[in-house]
Amino acid sequence: MSIKGAIAYLPGLLGYEIRRKQPQHAESVLAKVDFATILDVGANTGQFSFAALSSHPKAVIHAFEPIPDVFATLQSKFHGRSNLHAHNLAISDSNSTADFEVNESSASSSLLPLDETHKKMYPGARKTRMIKVNVSTLDRWAEGRDLKRPLLLKLDVQGNELKVLQGALTVLPSVDYVLTEINIGAMYKGQASFGNIHEILSEFGLEFIDFFPEKRSPDTHRCLFGDALFGRHTV
Repeated sequence: MSIKGAIAYLPGLLGYEIRRKQPQHAESVLAKVDFATILDVGANTGQFSFAALSSHPKAVIHAFEPIPDVFATLQSKFHGRSNLHAHNLAISDSNSTADFEVNESSASSSLLPLDETHKKMYPGARKTRMIKVNVSTLDRWAEGRDLKRPLLLKLDVQGNELKVLQGALTVLPSVDYVLTEINIGAMYKGQASFGNIHEILSEFGLEFIDFFPEKRSPDTHRCLFGDALFGRHTV
């Protein structure tokens, strides 16, 4: 019997069964928390908002999307739902207007330019035009708003995650969980790193819980990006 075969055989001999663990998705983990407020930063057409709504039907969801035509789709989907609110804003570390790079794939659009790796992996993610968008910090937007807890902050801002957090220093003490996309491979020029994000969140008592890989390189199998979950409690 080969070593590999022996290893596979031994647990059964001892009365144990080994099963391949199925990968968890962040949404299934977060479904265990009864969120009162969800901030969906980088909402696109509301994919995450509606996934969250299915497990948190009473949560108040604020979704942020800067591209006007994509925002129009988001707004139409939210129409008639009193707990869903769409905001035509890019969230970052300033209150201003900024150039925003719109790509053929709207989900790849960003305040940051694409890196060559991204272009190779996603040929459809090519810049089509540059537009001006309104930019706000979360702190400015949140002034005067009653954001009830538990509160989830979700970030999918294509490499600009650190700047969003740097503009949320007043909001972060009230955040209970953060689900943020993190680029491991070079996807955007000037993108945030896991270390950057971990450092600022840990300063606010939000500790790393888990990582959910989303895309791997077909050549090296290296993880290119995924979602990281941080929180004040273990879910």
